[in-house]
Amino acid sequence: MELPPKTREFLARLDDDDIKLLEHGIKLIGAFLTVGGFVKWMIVLLVGILVGFVMVWENIGKLLRLISPSLPK
Repeated sequence: MELPPKTREFLARLDDDDIKLLEHGIKLIGAFLTVGGFVKWMIVLLVGILVGFVMVWENIGKLLRLISPSLPK
């Protein structure tokens, strides 16, 4: 596969420090993507727990009102 001329010119101007910096940047982006995926699923989990807790709490309230109708609504 042949690289476009602009890409070849860019790569030809890089020195060893620039290449090391690019390698570190690629690793950093990979880490951000991994952490971002984890954080996304943690948010989904927390929202799910909150919704589930509210649903259980409402049903416990309904059950208590069914057992003891004198409780406030």
